[in-house]
Amino acid sequence: TLATFRQGLYLFALDEDENRVKTFAVDRFRHFERERGARFEIPDDYHPSQMVHRAFGIIQGPLRTVVLRFNRWSSPYITERIWHESQVLEPSEDGGVRLTMEVGIAHELKSWILGFGPDVVVEGPTELAAEVADLLARAHYAARERAGLAGE
Repeated sequence: TLATFRQGLYLFALDEDENRVKTFAVDRFRHFERERGARFEIPDDYHPSQMVHRAFGIIQGPLRTVVLRFNRWSSPYITERIWHESQVLEPSEDGGVRLTMEVGIAHELKSWILGFGPDVVVEGPTELAAEVADLLARAHYAARERAGLAGE
């Protein structure tokens, strides 16, 4: 199945080695060959819309309950749109908002969270919180290293 997402063209196709349908960015293809006469049958249980049903973007990941707490500065931005069909928003006492979603954890979600920097806290799952913290620390270290401040 061909799909468009954020001005990109994607292909949902069976990865025969892993025996599962994966998402491929067509822009990244460097070479492909057509096998003349090759045919395939679309399984009855294949529904392209289900490929992104629980994804935060277009890439699937392991489905988890994600809980993010946004501070009062970022909460107006969070509350003014629908980020995912499963989202639940709860205001917090400090003027912020808690966003809960049943969503696949993939690079798109992590990148989106990182974009909020200190204005968001990952409350769960703990593995996502640890990974985001590690990514932020590595980004900070890399910036300091480029500036010649890594040892300070």
